[in-house]
Amino acid sequence: MAVKFKYFPDFPAGADLTSDPCSSCGRAPALPAIRLGFGTGANGSICADCLAKGMATVKVPSWVQRDLESGVDRTHPDWSEQQRSRYVSERANELARTPPVPWLQNNEWPVCGDDFAEYNGEVTRELLLQQHEVVAEAKSALRGILKDAMPNWEQSDNDVDMEWEELGNYLAIFLFRCQDGKPVYIVQTA
Repeated sequence: MAVKFKYFPDFPAGADLTSDPCSSCGRAPALPAIRLGFGTGANGSICADCLAKGMATVKVPSWVQRDLESGVDRTHPDWSEQQRSRYVSERANELARTPPVPWLQNNEWPVCGDDFAEYNGEVTRELLLQQHEVVAEAKSALRGILKDAMPNWEQSDNDVDMEWEELGNYLAIFLFRCQDGKPVYIVQTA
């Protein structure tokens, strides 16, 4: 039976897995130790089942937790400090038992209101072409994604053409979705 993760619902699609055995139970595939090295509990690779059970955790950066705390404070001002603290702790613990997004630095995880967004995969040229069929429309969608993710970046047509060519090579775009379906993108360059 495959384990399900609230914040990574399509796992194992898009996950960074290795044929190394899990350091806890010996099953393979597992998440590489380097992806978990900043968490706790694992001295080697860990399988999804053991991660979900909390036999190892992935570090949730303090600034990501602070973003969630701020969102909870705004969304639930009538809650007591204890209610907000417990709610944030439960979500942070769940995220710590979620496989990290491959290649995403520092386990960045967007916050939407009072919860973390769910990871829905990487945006690729193939995906954009599948959604838009015509290259010009796919490039226009890429321009919109880049503008949303980096609002201060000026994009000429030549810049968009260059980013189109780099997408999947030196440019990675990770798609997350809020609970209301709104997309959130994280753009990373090599």
